[in-house]
Amino acid sequence: MAVITRSASLRGSRIAIWVLLLALGQLADLVTTQAAMARGAIEANSVAAGLLAAGGLGLLWLIKASLVVAMTAAVLLVRRHWAAPEGRAVIAGALVWRGLQLCVVVLAVTAVHNLSVIGLLPGV
Repeated sequence: MAVITRSASLRGSRIAIWVLLLALGQLADLVTTQAAMARGAIEANSVAAGLLAAGGLGLLWLIKASLVVAMTAAVLLVRRHWAAPEGRAVIAGALVWRGLQLCVVVLAVTAVHNLSVIGLLPGV
């Protein structure tokens, strides 16, 4: 695992790339979920299924967009304190940074899984 160094790891371009990957991951999840549901699949994630039942796809889009904004805010907040000598700032930065990266990976895997489900549905 790569070590996070305070001097270089939270540059603006690096943050922008990971936030863009997060947004693309959310978009891929939403688009593949919509495609699968249009072919008769049901949402297996109980949280997402509850949101769909409560407000439809529009609510799910809104929540996912809000999550991208919230993660962006968290990364930028931590970035402001990243150079602080306190151990807590370093730990918070590492947790938020790795959390962002983990979210991107999980969303990519989810989108690939959704594509595999679409491939198994009749009529595709």
